[in-house]
Amino acid sequence: MIQLLGEFLLGAILWIFAEIIFYGLCYFTGKLLIHLVTFGKYYPGDVIKKKELRKSQRAKGRKFTYIKDKRKYISFETVSLIGLIFWVIVVLISLAFISYSA
Repeated sequence: MIQLLGEFLLGAILWIFAEIIFYGLCYFTGKLLIHLVTFGKYYPGDVIKKKELRKSQRAKGRKFTYIKDKRKYISFETVSLIGLIFWVIVVLISLAFISYSA
């Protein structure tokens, strides 16, 4: 019983750590890339904490971008995904250089 509880706690701690890395590192990388690539035309969106508002935006077809106060925003999930794709590309390029240089 104690071993099962320990495994559960370890899994929960690792899951929280992975969430922090994904939403922290990937979001801020995506935020930086959005500013650099679009030259300020699009802005990275913040986390939408209200579930109803999130669903209403998706229902209207605004899955990746939305307009608020005459500004074009890219959704939080899309910004995080852009950051994740950037880091995956960096890792793949690094692995390619390491494997071909050896």
